[in-house]
Amino acid sequence: MIVVTGMHRSGTSLAALVLRELGADFGPTERLYDADRWNANGYLERVDAVDLNSRMITGHARTTSRVAAVRSQLGYLQMPSADRVAARAQPLEDERRALAGSLDGLFVKDPRFCITLPQWTERQAGLVVALRHPSASVASLRKRNRLPEPLGHRFWRWHMEQVLPFLGPETLVIRQDRLTGPDHGDEVERIRDWMTEVAGTTTTAMATNVIDTSLVHHAPSTEGVPQRSLELWDQLLAAPSWRS
Repeated sequence: MIVVTGMHRSGTSLAALVLRELGADFGPTERLYDADRWNANGYLERVDAVDLNSRMITGHARTTSRVAAVRSQLGYLQMPSADRVAARAQPLEDERRALAGSLDGLFVKDPRFCITLPQWTERQAGLVVALRHPSASVASLRKRNRLPEPLGHRFWRWHMEQVLPFLGPETLVIRQDRLTGPDHGDEVERIRDWMTEVAGTTTTAMATNVIDTSLVHHAPSTEGVPQRSLELWDQLLAAPSWRS
């Protein structure tokens, strides 16, 4: 499977939409989250993968009931350690292996993969990471989830610190500012080249029709951003990735 991940509110859904337009297979529509007012074009996230990732991180599924969803959200914001996630994942190993086997050849998107990637590496055929400046991601989280900015930055760093070691020469890093900027056609071409050369998918589709720049409401800014977040952002930009 090819994992598509990144911090929440960092353009993961837009990246997935572009990938789908270019030929990426995210599996049957009935297995995916429905669109909502925050993502009118859909999330392209598999319910079974999201639930399993959530159980690894928090001990609770994300979609099975309203009570489970609340427990999942609260546990997620506690940002458990990597050791705690590994301990929760261990008894789920058979279930994870079975799901991973059913996902061969598919693109699978979930921001929670930032935290659970070590549990999936043996079946991972590729990695796509959506990247957005911490100020913009945190501002969007504050608007959607009413998350205070200090907590939002901690949440952003928790995700991106854990995905950083997995970045490599064949990792496709998609920066949200480039994908929604004036030269987004060039960024789409770079994504198309990666899909051909790394993912083995060939397409003649344009994909620019799914890019709506009017939906981007938060511009990057360094004002009020913690130094630790800015330093991590610089590390992410300097990390190896595919033709960045």
